[in-house]
Amino acid sequence: MKLARGHAAFEMNEPQTQEPARVTFVPLVSLTEEQLASFEDDLPEMGFYPEIASRAFNRIGVADGKIVFPGWLTVQEGRYRYAVRQAPGMWVRMVIREYLACEVIWG
Repeated sequence: MKLARGHAAFEMNEPQTQEPARVTFVPLVSLTEEQLASFEDDLPEMGFYPEIASRAFNRIGVADGKIVFPGWLTVQEGRYRYAVRQAPGMWVRMVIREYLACEVIWG
């Protein structure tokens, strides 16, 4: 929870002080191929633009005339990566040591 709250506040400038609607953590090896693909690739679409001057806003780009939001952010290869989305609600996904998949959703 500490990591998820920190990512929401740090990346989106949106502190999440309430209890999340869902917290999930599971070893990656226990996911089916479909579940793994969904976790890795099906990041929710951003419902609206991040707050001006937030880290998330500074990371958006334009490709083929469309706004593109960053996907997974790797802190240390093979050790820790995360993705944050605000799409209604706040979504934080994390992978620790390429073993533990975590998802925390508010709203």
